[in-house]
Amino acid sequence: MVSLACIVQAITVILTVFTSPTGGQITNGGFASFCAFTGAILVDGHLLGMYCENNDIAIFGYNYTWIDLDYCIGNYIGMLRPQEFGHYSASCRGCIINFDSTLWLDCICPDLRHLPVHSTIDLNTTLFDYDGALGCFRVLGNKTREGPPLPNN
Repeated sequence: MVSLACIVQAITVILTVFTSPTGGQITNGGFASFCAFTGAILVDGHLLGMYCENNDIAIFGYNYTWIDLDYCIGNYIGMLRPQEFGHYSASCRGCIINFDSTLWLDCICPDLRHLPVHSTIDLNTTLFDYDGALGCFRVLGNKTREGPPLPNN
């Protein structure tokens, strides 16, 4: 049997993770102002890694963060869209990231007739930065001090 103290502690952790430092609820989107696209990588077509600002940037700078985009995006008849636990990578292939003023996920996904179509989504509409960790919906990615090693030329 779970004690009342454990339940209260779990609720406190959930509220701490999913409320902003100012007390408001975290909304999806808006990470583009706080994360560095250069150096961003996509592994296995769904694991996104990049540097994002933490809450004490003057002292600690940026954190490297990873998030599984399968928790954030789905394939709806050939269109990538924000969807909690959407698991787009189960049906989409050839996914890459591109950036200009924002970060884009580009994939080939089957449409209603199961024909492959090109689909793109602006990740800034779905992802947020919470103290150096990428997140979406109720999911928060991990964060570390450093990213993966750069490939040798």
